[in-house]
Amino acid sequence: MLALHVQSAAVAVSATFFFIVLLYVIFLESFARRRLPKGLPTVGFGSGPFFASRASISQLLVTLNTVDQGYRQYGARQHAFVIPTPSFRPLVLLPQQYVQWLARQPESILDHEPVNYDRQSVKYFPFSFDFKKLQIAMKMSLTKGLNLTLDASQPHMYKCIQDAIDSGLGTDAEGCWKEVRLIQRVREIADNAVISVFLGSELSNDKAFRRLLHHFYYGLGILLEFVGLFPVGLLRLIVANSLYLYLMAVKKICITYYLRSVISKRIAQLDSRANDVDESSDFVVQCIRTVRKLEFPLGRDEATFISELLMFLVAVGGLSINSTLVACAVHIFGHEGQQQNIYSVLRQEAESIFKSDADWTSPNSLECLVNIDSCVRETGRLNPTLAFVLTKQVIPKDGIMLPDGSHVPHGTWVGVPAEAIHTDDSIYPDAHTFDALRFANMRVEGKPNRSLESSEPNDTYFFFSYGRAACRGRWFATRVIKLFLAYLILHYDIKPLQGDIKKYEIADTQFYDSTAEMVVRKRKLN
Repeated sequence: MLALHVQSAAVAVSATFFFIVLLYVIFLESFARRRLPKGLPTVGFGSGPFFASRASISQLLVTLNTVDQGYRQYGARQHAFVIPTPSFRPLVLLPQQYVQWLARQPESILDHEPVNYDRQSVKYFPFSFDFKKLQIAMKMSLTKGLNLTLDASQPHMYKCIQDAIDSGLGTDAEGCWKEVRLIQRVREIADNAVISVFLGSELSNDKAFRRLLHHFYYGLGILLEFVGLFPVGLLRLIVANSLYLYLMAVKKICITYYLRSVISKRIAQLDSRANDVDESSDFVVQCIRTVRKLEFPLGRDEATFISELLMFLVAVGGLSINSTLVACAVHIFGHEGQQQNIYSVLRQEAESIFKSDADWTSPNSLECLVNIDSCVRETGRLNPTLAFVLTKQVIPKDGIMLPDGSHVPHGTWVGVPAEAIHTDDSIYPDAHTFDALRFANMRVEGKPNRSLESSEPNDTYFFFSYGRAACRGRWFATRVIKLFLAYLILHYDIKPLQGDIKKYEIADTQFYDSTAEMVVRKRKLN
């Protein structure tokens, strides 16, 4: 009798679970169909029962192929098109000719904030204050702090990068080669350099703090890149909230046991002798001064706000810089770099510029790194931070009209296929090939050539996004990347990588195989 009751209960639970799943699938299918624009061509949707759901789920593995197919069919012919996404929100992708139009639209027409909150999971960020306040403080810290002191802080940047590379790869100049994990070691070195630049040597030398901070910003990276891929509803809530709780715990430990004491000490120094503190090499002090100029109440104590601001800046900066450096290393030391002999070309350039320690601390030296800068820009072209940029949501209730007269309804997401434009042969000849000196060869002698520098976005180059959305920390990031590459190439011998490094993709996110190894040794320099 008991067995019969257990069996009946199991059948009831199974039936209930199946019914809930069926309702969820029907909800998702309806959610996707309601947001599918009617007057635009679609790519990747197919037909038949639950066509929107099947198309959305399949994009976890084929998003970039779908975008490439749609761009060749429609985008290259100056037509917008619609693709499915794993989040079940259809995305309207615009051709390159509409980029400036999209960038000019006011937030009352096309707003990026709803997209950020959904796709990048901003509403699950592990911060204890209003994220809008964090964004304002971050922008001010970069534009009125860091960017204004880049030249003065270069000696500090160089020392941080030098120490991070030498401690990560060794200083033994006796000719001994050693094998290291390429991706893992470059990331570790880049992370340590960024932590040191932003937070100072006291915290960057603390291994326990570094380990905690790495957990925080790789967790934040997962939140930014992957959680927004989950379909709306219960599944995303479970994953996002689990990650949120973990990140909140890590953040609290970082602030309570490490950051608060350092920041409180800086605050006390500023309060006691505000004019005697050197801001050029102390980003913590720059942040304190910036926060004190904000025109709104913090809602929390000053030290906590600044701690969370710094953790966010280190996380975003670290993720961007280390992913770019990894891609640069793969291209320079890999098969394509060998064919172009680019390692030797870049070393010759570095040797001709950095002849003394003073050259490493001079901003003029970095201006002369034309080939290394070209290599960084070309790496960014083939490895954009985001596959889609300028993604915004249609705000007017009656929708909007695209420049070609097509109607896009309220609530639809609209964006630009950055990677597809970056690999358009009509814009960049032989676009799928890594050409390290592509942008160096485009320069015209005697002209500024500012638009060809790695830090400068335009309507065909979106590594740092474009327009009002362009990254405000891009000058800092490119300076760190160029110093890093120049020091590594000049002071270390690195053997060519064996074989091609595998590149994986999940939806619109790509990453390299972390098991790849490189063989390196310290050079003997006179």
